[in-house]
Amino acid sequence: MCEDNPTFLDEIVWTDEATFKLSGHVNRHNCVYWSDTNPHFTITSQLNQPGIIVWAGISSDGIVSPQFFDGTVTGERYLDKLRNFIVPALRQRPDFNNLYFQQDGSPPHYATAVRNLLDETFPDKWIGRRGPIEFPPRSPDITPMDFFVWGVIKNSVFEKAKKC
Repeated sequence: MCEDNPTFLDEIVWTDEATFKLSGHVNRHNCVYWSDTNPHFTITSQLNQPGIIVWAGISSDGIVSPQFFDGTVTGERYLDKLRNFIVPALRQRPDFNNLYFQQDGSPPHYATAVRNLLDETFPDKWIGRRGPIEFPPRSPDITPMDFFVWGVIKNSVFEKAKKC
């Protein structure tokens, strides 16, 4: 698609969720450690720590207004955020009709009602599980959100928390 449209990457709104725990523990479920030998590496974590889940998007124009989930992200809760906050915020953009909306294949994103809303809002222009542009199956998150945004935000949030 980049060969056919040189501005394609500028037209994508990359989205994802991340969990912020009050303890400052960072969930590294997407981190991959490569080694020629077994490093006998163990990551420990505590279960059921209080925290919040944050949804955000990024494009070449900047960050899309973050949304906060208190509790588990379900298809119904995600749909509510899309309808009432995310899509209205994106509609304010002058380039709205050229946007591609990207999300990964997580179960809340795959809910039928969510896919129907995305089909109506971004006809043929959304990337996701069973979307017009399929998100790669069994793929780790491959977005700027995971490789840049969440790391920067968590470093900032938890650095300030350490000083308190």
